[in-house]
Amino acid sequence: MEGVTSEAPGGEPIAAVTVNARTCIGCGRCVGTVPEVFRMRKGKSQVREGPDLAQADAILQAERQCPSKSIRTSKTP
Repeated sequence: MEGVTSEAPGGEPIAAVTVNARTCIGCGRCVGTVPEVFRMRKGKSQVREGPDLAQADAILQAERQCPSKSIRTSKTP
């Protein structure tokens, strides 16, 4: 994932996205929003290997809509 960034609104790059498996409630909202980035595994969301960070707007939308606030994006790898 090193060196892969995407511009988020306001020009800030997204370098990584993570899901906290401990707090994820498995609702699947993120998968429905950005299936190229998230998938369900064992009843929890997880980030796909080599996620498409070029979909910054959709990733940020999934982060905002997560009911358990388990999705995090970062500006640095």
